[in-house]
Amino acid sequence: LVAGPLRTSADKHIYKLRVNASIMIRILLCRGPLGGEDGVTLLAGATERDGNLVPSSVVEAASARRGLVVSQAEKYRRRHERFSGGV
Repeated sequence: LVAGPLRTSADKHIYKLRVNASIMIRILLCRGPLGGEDGVTLLAGATERDGNLVPSSVVEAASARRGLVVSQAEKYRRRHERFSGGV
């Protein structure tokens, strides 16, 4: 389940992917972020306890990583590659 944009972030492009399990896993992501893209970019991972993300600095880290991806797209983005075959 994707929730967002996060209210706790000044960057309104950060979303939270909720993975419910014995440990509540949260993956922070953004759409694109380059214009016209259907894909998403995974930015950071965390867990959620009592409604709070752990570590507490994960939202700021995700926002900083998104800034890097947007400003230097050729360095951080590439077309999807399929892996097939054994080791």
